[in-house]
Amino acid sequence: MSFEQSTPYFFGDNKILHEKKPVRLSFGNFDGVHRGHQHLINTIKSNPCFKQNIPIVFVTFEPHTYDYFHPGDRKSLITGIDDKANLLLHYGIQGVFIQKFDNHFANISADDFCYKWLTHYFEPKDITLGHDFRYGKMRLGNFEHMKKFGEILNIPVQQVQPLKEVILGHSEIVSSSQIRQLISQGEMFLANKLLGHHFFMSGIITKGNQLGRQIGFPTANLKWEINYILPKKGVYCCLVEIEPTNFSDQPKLLPAVMNCGFRPSLGQESKLQIEAHIFNFDENIYNKKARFYPLHYLRSEERFQNLSALKEQISKDISNANNYFILNKPND
Repeated sequence: MSFEQSTPYFFGDNKILHEKKPVRLSFGNFDGVHRGHQHLINTIKSNPCFKQNIPIVFVTFEPHTYDYFHPGDRKSLITGIDDKANLLLHYGIQGVFIQKFDNHFANISADDFCYKWLTHYFEPKDITLGHDFRYGKMRLGNFEHMKKFGEILNIPVQQVQPLKEVILGHSEIVSSSQIRQLISQGEMFLANKLLGHHFFMSGIITKGNQLGRQIGFPTANLKWEINYILPKKGVYCCLVEIEPTNFSDQPKLLPAVMNCGFRPSLGQESKLQIEAHIFNFDENIYNKKARFYPLHYLRSEERFQNLSALKEQISKDISNANNYFILNKPND
């Protein structure tokens, strides 16, 4: 069987893949790299094999498997593929194998996935699956199928049970779906609690209509390519990172207020915009990469009768945001 139609991309030490080094494997979409995924990583690390310096490699898919099976109904994502891979590396694995999820790959049988595709790319020393992972044509592959494969080739296979957290008084499985819902409702504190890190949107700073600068509140306009799950429309306390660093570094996070919406006061109701006014900041950052971290929902988007009323409200938003940042240190 040829796999040339499904050429993968690898983040991490390329020698792991090119030299087909022994690895410890897991599979999944890993959208958001949330605390459930971190629990999976920590479970793998707790195994004695970790002390043998055998690299951990996670296999993920692009596009999200949902997009393939639901054409025309793209999944809104918490993280783009590059940020997802770098977050996984940040949390302590050594490689991320990104498999193109196309028609060729989707039609590999569960047996061929294990005995041909998996062994073509890897020499697994153990395999760890999440509680709901399925693979192979018609999703016929599951933990029991993978366990039988492991028994035949003498590869230990384990399944990790989901992590649960109390959310609004109820014990819930930590899942990407739950986090997407919280983000869409503007519940950033709860979403970030389940993520184990701040939700962010990555993009490029572009030039807007300069009206913010004219009224004394210049804004950085974010252009994004990822099909993000967007926060509830409104105004947020936000942190902005210009020219983002690796997640292992200490980033310079700039306090700001962010608007996510259609700017009805400016008569621009057709295209959703994400823009942030960064406090005490006046550098030229056009065409630079940036991350916006919305932390706290301040208010809904409103239509103002004139620019004076808008300017007055922005001043109030900045004051409220400053009070938030006094109580919640930006770099904590």
